Amino acid sequence: GRSERGRLSALEIDRLSAQARAQRPDFIIGAGGGKGIDAGKAVAHALDIPVVTIPTAASNDAPTSKNYVIYDENHRLLRVGHMKRNPELVVVDTEIIIYAPLRMLTAGIGDAIVKKFEVAQCIGAGGPNMFGAAACRAATALSELCYSTLRAHAVGALAAVKNKAIDED
Repeated sequence: GRSERGRLSALEIDRLSAQARAQRPDFIIGAGGGKGIDAGKAVAHALDIPVVTIPTAASNDAPTSKNYVIYDENHRLLRVGHMKRNPELVVVDTEIIIYAPLRMLTAGIGDAIVKKFEVAQCIGAGGPNMFGAAACRAATALSELCYSTLRAHAVGALAAVKNKAIDED
């Protein structure tokens, strides 16, 4: 589901949605990296049906998010689309993830570890969450749990991917 240079455009979403609509699916599966998963989410949103995501790398939060990125025909960010809710199911197979390039996991660790600081900044500034409401204490608790988990397991996880050996990390 990618346009000629790998960016999801409104035209590509329309094309993929028309193909999917003809099949009358109950749900859409978005698989791959962020672009493939975003394509699945965009089509599911267009058809107003659930999406299941299957990431092939742990590089970002696209598999769990209700958001997807749309580019214009010149490959510039046009807007961020928002599904009504997050994916129904996220299927993560460590046998797949472990074979993704190490740089992808490094990027994913960076993407996740900053959430603690992003949440603190948003709360400190009194910024609204994605629903227009004030952040709840659960956001802080989850961001701190994410941070502490990464601090405890990131180095081991990087070693596991480098050695292609699945372990607890």
